[in-house]
Amino acid sequence: MTAFSYPHGAVAHSVSPRPDASLFERHCHNGYELLFVLRGEGDYIVEGTLYPLRGGTLMLLRPWEYHYVRPQAGSPYERYVINFDASVPVDAAANLAMLSTAKVKSHGIYFSSPGLMRRLPPVLRLLELLDELPAQDARRETLVRTVVTQLLTLLSLEETAEDEACTNGLVSGVIDRLNRGIAEDITLDRLAQEFYISKFYLCRTFRQYTGMSLMTYLNTKRMALAQQLLLQGRPATETAELVGYHDYSSFYRAYRKHTGHAPIQGRRQGAPGREEKAP
Repeated sequence: MTAFSYPHGAVAHSVSPRPDASLFERHCHNGYELLFVLRGEGDYIVEGTLYPLRGGTLMLLRPWEYHYVRPQAGSPYERYVINFDASVPVDAAANLAMLSTAKVKSHGIYFSSPGLMRRLPPVLRLLELLDELPAQDARRETLVRTVVTQLLTLLSLEETAEDEACTNGLVSGVIDRLNRGIAEDITLDRLAQEFYISKFYLCRTFRQYTGMSLMTYLNTKRMALAQQLLLQGRPATETAELVGYHDYSSFYRAYRKHTGHAPIQGRRQGAPGREEKAP
């Protein structure tokens, strides 16, 4: 099994023998993502917080958490990636606290227990059965639901490893401020004034810890939220206001540039995004 898409997400198992960190996308999306590393060295970066990437570690990303991986070039990078929306986990797994950023406020949920390499790969290998089922067979999606539910249940029994995180207080504060005020008219000058720092220092520090400019981060978050609101049936003009665009034509251009299609089509699209497009 290398890749499989279904209405509620996507699944992939891939290997990059000589990964180029510059090819791995910085992004956020409306669904959840499980990224389990079998081999590799490097970093996970989630909302400006850095976690060590190595074999046997797993990152759970929640909706709208901006993230990317930065693998080391000299270390083969092998991973499973499962994207899914809230309808995929079943029974008690659907209500686990770690799925909610309101209940667990860390940036991403990181696991690095030695037991992960013993417990998780047998469950993930069930995904190889996807290749044995016809393309339109409904059991393919059932299989993914089963795997996601099992993985989340196993993870709920593990201790997280947040003590391995490396973060910057300024960047964390700015990110929390942006996420709380996504519909506001936010400018660099205003943020610099609120945090009592120079605009130059703010921009430099934010890029250092996130790998992107502050406004790129904000606009990407706005577009991800816009996609979700459109899928919920909100009118495009109302959606524009809710994500901080008070001029609809500006919102239309930004949305089309980000997604490749007009806002009205967002109501018919929006399966959770893939973790990366790297070879």
